Amino acid sequence: MPEGAGIQQPDLKSENNALKFVGWLFFTFVLFPAISLIPLPVQTDTQPNALLLAVLIFLVGRRVPIPFLVWTLIVLLTGAFGMFLMGGATMDGIRSLMGYATVFMVASATIMLAANNIRLPDKLLDYTVYIWGFVGAVQLFLYHPFMTFLVTASRMPESRGVSSLSNEPSLYATTLVFYIIFYFMRGREQSLPVFFCIVEIILLSQSALGVLFVIMMLGLYALLRLSAPTAIIAVTALFASLFALVMYGGDMLSGSRIGALLNMLKDDPFRIVQMDESVSQRVASIFYSIKGTLENFFVPRGFGAWKEYAHTQDMIYRGVFNSGSRIDRIMSGYGTALFEMGWMGLAIPILVTVGIVKSKWRENRLRAACLLLVVHLLLLTPVPLSFPLLGLLIGELFSDTLARGQVRLPARAA
Repeated sequence: MPEGAGIQQPDLKSENNALKFVGWLFFTFVLFPAISLIPLPVQTDTQPNALLLAVLIFLVGRRVPIPFLVWTLIVLLTGAFGMFLMGGATMDGIRSLMGYATVFMVASATIMLAANNIRLPDKLLDYTVYIWGFVGAVQLFLYHPFMTFLVTASRMPESRGVSSLSNEPSLYATTLVFYIIFYFMRGREQSLPVFFCIVEIILLSQSALGVLFVIMMLGLYALLRLSAPTAIIAVTALFASLFALVMYGGDMLSGSRIGALLNMLKDDPFRIVQMDESVSQRVASIFYSIKGTLENFFVPRGFGAWKEYAHTQDMIYRGVFNSGSRIDRIMSGYGTALFEMGWMGLAIPILVTVGIVKSKWRENRLRAACLLLVVHLLLLTPVPLSFPLLGLLIGELFSDTLARGQVRLPARAA
């Protein structure tokens, strides 16, 4: 009998097709992080769908080596788990632990899929932008609660923009900013979906933070793409348009949140942090979390120290920030990691920096520098660590270094 006869060989094609399907499902859940499929005892802005599939991919692809730098996230996760055990099983602890697990697992799953030539498809990203826009347009112009049953803890005040398939307008805008970053990383920043992203941020989400990022990205892109004289003219025109918007936009957009913020900027720009509760919470979260990290010399504070610390800081800075706003959670991605985990939290900004430099610096230093600026500023804002697009970003960056041979991963064993 010939050697190997009678032994059933594994169906590698079926196995690869199954992995492709799981990968497609994983990327879909990452791109729609607020869609609720599993009832949870705790209301969270992001759902664990992507995390669960990432764990499955991690277990199946465990023979694919992960770049050493990405393994630093396991140190962060292990430290968070230790603090969770020492501090007791609190809801705040569960949320934070899920965040650190999501960053590591989603980044690792993305790299493992890339090692099997499975990447986030351009068409899936394009259709995702159109779906978000369609739902947002229906909510704004036809029926406000449209599709909100798919989202847990939907917060969509009548006076603000819509949230589409997210929890609130600002998180909708943040999601779209992440999409624009992915398009920029792929060299598709001039594509139609990016234009749709910008329109959705300004017209549908009406998020002040999102609009600020759009303005900043347009300015940076003008400096990148245009010659020096033309770039100066374009940036000057952008600032002139902003000045006109501040002076007259409040009246044109009266009744909306952006209109109210523009009126505040026109009347007294230095008091906007104190007068607007939402702006106050966001700025105070960044300031308090970084201040608390430095005061504690990067020693971890754990998951239960924030509320008391924030309340104490509110008393100190009563005349600077809106004292009527309670900051029950840290509204900053980097701020959360640094305040809770101290020196271990530095793993995330360092990993993002190294990933961008390794994958993009050799191609175009100016593009890499602009990407660094936008991503770091974005992660200072209220981006939850459980937001799977953060893990996807890290995974995509190190998958790019893999593709360029800067990080070599052996082929997965049969």
